[in-house]
Amino acid sequence: IVEIFEPENVFLISKLHVGGNMQRRTLEWLHDAMDICGTTGLLQDNIIFCEHVSGPEGKGVIAQELKLTHFIDDRLDVLLAVF
Repeated sequence: IVEIFEPENVFLISKLHVGGNMQRRTLEWLHDAMDICGTTGLLQDNIIFCEHVSGPEGKGVIAQELKLTHFIDDRLDVLLAVF
């Protein structure tokens, strides 16, 4: 995906408690265990966390602000919140 859309256009948006233990653990897993940025070319600054799926602070608002044209998720409620 990063090769096709270019690194500056690919984002990972994850819902969790921002600033909490889960965010720290998720970042450790993404960077230390998975080397997500080194392996995929994803930019570290393009990993975004939010606390809600929908609503004014949800994934849909973030996707709109980023002007995303594509969004991938395994949950229908997330996709409905985005589009």
